[in-house]
Amino acid sequence: MNPTTKKRQAVVLIHGIGEQRPIITLRSFVESVAEYLKAMKLARPDEVLFWDKPDTDSGNYETRKLTMRQGRNHPTTDFYEFYWAHHMRNTNYAHIKDWMQRVIFRRPGGVSRRLLPVFIFLWLITLAALVPGVYFTYKYGFANIFQKIATISTGLIATFILAFFTKLLFNYLGDAARYLDPAPGNILERRNIRMEGISLLKRLHESGKYDRIILVGHSLGSVIAYDLVKFLWNEYYKSFDPNKFYAVYSGPDKSKLDLLESSETTSKLLSEDKAKVEDFQAAQQHGYEYLKTIGNKWLITDLITIGSPLTHAGHLFVYEKGLFEKLKEQREYPTCPPRFQKPDTTNIVKSENFSIEGVAHPFTVKHFNHSSPFAVTKWTNIYYASDYIGGPLQGVFGKGIKDIKVSKRNFIPVYPGGHTDYWTMRNKKHIVGEIWKILETPK
Repeated sequence: MNPTTKKRQAVVLIHGIGEQRPIITLRSFVESVAEYLKAMKLARPDEVLFWDKPDTDSGNYETRKLTMRQGRNHPTTDFYEFYWAHHMRNTNYAHIKDWMQRVIFRRPGGVSRRLLPVFIFLWLITLAALVPGVYFTYKYGFANIFQKIATISTGLIATFILAFFTKLLFNYLGDAARYLDPAPGNILERRNIRMEGISLLKRLHESGKYDRIILVGHSLGSVIAYDLVKFLWNEYYKSFDPNKFYAVYSGPDKSKLDLLESSETTSKLLSEDKAKVEDFQAAQQHGYEYLKTIGNKWLITDLITIGSPLTHAGHLFVYEKGLFEKLKEQREYPTCPPRFQKPDTTNIVKSENFSIEGVAHPFTVKHFNHSSPFAVTKWTNIYYASDYIGGPLQGVFGKGIKDIKVSKRNFIPVYPGGHTDYWTMRNKKHIVGEIWKILETPK
């Protein structure tokens, strides 16, 4: 990249579940990127790579923008955090009971493969805990059992156990349950989170400062990131500038209009195993270049999901066997590559005729349909083999996703090993290098 070229990109990080505090996740992420650049000798050891600035785009006065200066292999980069944890306060049992019942009380055949060992373990633990209770109840009677339980419950151990599981249930699982379950009591917070996320992304799109936007979602944040891509695409997929379109159409670069076909053509080869993910991502870049050629406003070139529960989408999103596949077929859930809805054999449609002042005949412009953000947006999914919360997404959302599996030992099989350490530099299996490949300027 020419060092005098003034380019700028934005990275929007979306945190996961838990009692998150503003900017802590973002700061740890950016500090890890800076440390990685110095470790790889892409920056001097004493160089200050980023600085803290006011965040005037999110509308949240608790967050900050971290700006990384332009380097040899990357443009100036503004890092934002989309902070949403404050919307999940005061969670109670009523908010999560329906989701918990549907997720837990189901046949093993309806549980995703990565969650199945944990699902079985939890049920075995539950049954093991019930057996002594049933035995002593049968032997000594209900009155004595209740008396013993009352005595134990007054002890510190019982208090500690109750506090631990209350925190786990309401502060962690509660976030997931309330966002994933569209029960009436959760609708308002789901709406607020999505509206604020869309508002931030629209401000970045409309600011005119950025050449590209990269969306990074960790844990439940990856589900939110996916939703934001889906909903924002519906606002931009038809946009274009008639004058830009006509300038290309009537100029020497008219062949650029053919770039629209690239991702669809390659997706068909991908489905036949005649193309690789890298080929499809190159074709997605062509589709993105087509949008820029006609003046489309879409800027999200990459979605990065990390430790993503989207791998369990068929288990967590719907509760009827086969429904998730049906909803993907009906284009409610965009896939990568986009699916055709039979009898259609294409995702490319034409807009209504439009006129150019001073030109006698009308024109039409082609665009992707409402469920095709991943015709132009590359999707990279990173997960640890030891982290059952995340997992591969190709089998769930399409062969066009670049799944990156990182081997990491898990000393406690039922614990999601490494789930909170993906970009921690002291973690020898950190994934910062994979993230940097996407953030740096394409070769």
